Amino acid sequence: MSISGGWLNDVVQAISDISGGWDIFVLCAIFWVAWIALRVASENVSLILGLGFDLTIPLQYSSVSTRSPVRTG
Repeated sequence: MSISGGWLNDVVQAISDISGGWDIFVLCAIFWVAWIALRVASENVSLILGLGFDLTIPLQYSSVSTRSPVRTG
């Protein structure tokens, strides 16, 4: 993840450094919280959150020109 990760990678690594947990567990926790939020929220809120989650990965690279949008390695 650190090879081509965008801002999501920066967040995951910061949380891992603070908590001492492995990156995969931090990613699982983020996914779990997002899944619960989508399932518990009303239909309109879930649609907006889902759209935001769908845009998260492609928009990681919009502000950092040195990172590649394609994983290399």
